[in-house]
Amino acid sequence: MISQPYVRDDGAEIRLDVFDMGSSASAFGVFSHSRETVDRFVAPDVESEYASGLLTFWKGRYYVSILAYPETDEKRKVVQKLGRHIAAAIAGESKKPAILKRLPGQHLLHHTIRYFRHYIWLNSHFFISNENILNIDQRSEAVLAKYSLGAGEAKPVVLLLVSYPNHVDARAAYDGFLNKYLSGGEKGFKRMAKDGWVGSIQNGRLLAIVFNTISKQQSKDLLTKIKFAE
Repeated sequence: MISQPYVRDDGAEIRLDVFDMGSSASAFGVFSHSRETVDRFVAPDVESEYASGLLTFWKGRYYVSILAYPETDEKRKVVQKLGRHIAAAIAGESKKPAILKRLPGQHLLHHTIRYFRHYIWLNSHFFISNENILNIDQRSEAVLAKYSLGAGEAKPVVLLLVSYPNHVDARAAYDGFLNKYLSGGEKGFKRMAKDGWVGSIQNGRLLAIVFNTISKQQSKDLLTKIKFAE
């Protein structure tokens, strides 16, 4: 990474941080963790988020943060100009992780997509357990997303999709989830005390889990729309 402050004579400061994440997937993953929306503040082909003097965006294998606080109209224009200059200097494609293509598109809240390779990130966005009961590590990749299915739901439905190196690892994670989280429920499904229904399925090297559905059938309906085929 590189961190560079720009300071004017009157003390006004803008701080630029550029992180080389090694891959487009990792750069997207970092950007996805804190975003609440996605705008085109930098350029039409660049996913970014600007709010109250902070601009974050990703392009290629780079994640960029530009902070100008407290915000002024003048600083906002400078931040945008600086962001566009840096984005233009980054060559190469901005390829999102392939696992995102497996998500059902209907009713998906795109700004809620989170991509990660460590279980701690899962717990920061949707707490399941203090332990790594799904065996998520650097050999696997996971995506978490929320859906607005309507039909009386109290809160968005959460879909977790994890891709493991092979079907053996996926099966071990699935069995562990059934024993430690869905114990006492039906095979792969359970009605929870507070958060509605939870449903899960393992297909090849993929494990999918849905939370907060209003019925077992709603869980099944969303799970069947996942693109499991290679």
